[in-house]
Amino acid sequence: MADLRAARLAATVLFAIAGAGPALSGPDACTLDNPVAICQGNQSAGIASGTDFPGAFTLLLINNLTADIAPAPGTNGVEFTSTVPITLSINLGSQSIITTGGGVGIFAASNGAVVLSSIGNIMTSGDGGDGITAGSNDTLMLNHIGNITTTGNNARGIAASTTPAGTLMLSSIGNISTSGTGSHGIISSTIAGTNTVLHLGNITTSGDGSDGIVGSSVSGDVHVLTSGNIAASGNGSSGISASSGSGYISCTIASGCVSGGRGAGGGC
Repeated sequence: MADLRAARLAATVLFAIAGAGPALSGPDACTLDNPVAICQGNQSAGIASGTDFPGAFTLLLINNLTADIAPAPGTNGVEFTSTVPITLSINLGSQSIITTGGGVGIFAASNGAVVLSSIGNIMTSGDGGDGITAGSNDTLMLNHIGNITTTGNNARGIAASTTPAGTLMLSSIGNISTSGTGSHGIISSTIAGTNTVLHLGNITTSGDGSDGIVGSSVSGDVHVLTSGNIAASGNGSSGISASSGSGYISCTIASGCVSGGRGAGGGC
């Protein structure tokens, strides 16, 4: 089941945005210098490729913000999709990303490689409102520093996937909290590539079927390393779930307590 779930996530994350709409940068326009888009100042309405800068751009820089990114309900905070390799560098400073109505905090997807680096806190509400969703048909490197809170059903803290053979490296520093059904703290999946998840900080999930960390692959190796407390208290929720159809699996808990809900496991 974990392998099937991984395949479905990888196949859908690149081409669907869970009902959320594109953002519109503003009130301040982004500065465009092909192939770079630089978004600063007041970006409270959100930022989206194809709307605020051409989809052929390859680098998005977000920094020196003067207001929270808090778009209209159902709108993603930051969205960058492409068919070529892309890089996102986001530093929210003292601001946050706040979405409602199922909008995703940060959505990044490409048929090419994806590099996503983000610093700052993310808060979402509404079903399907992931904190971060990232997918690639090549390699994916995702680094996030900051706290993530989601309150809807099927609203994961971080969801990342690659196809068909792309490697995935996910690192997260900060606390993650989810409260809805099916709202994993972190879910990371590959088809054939190595899947590595590193998390430093606490993870708390309270909904049923909401694991703290899910690391899976159809045939690649899976490595999970954590330091911090992980508590998944809902029915059928595991603290950490690591699986692969034919690859090696390693799970290292450097420090902290890992616990699961009824009918589930606490550790790997």
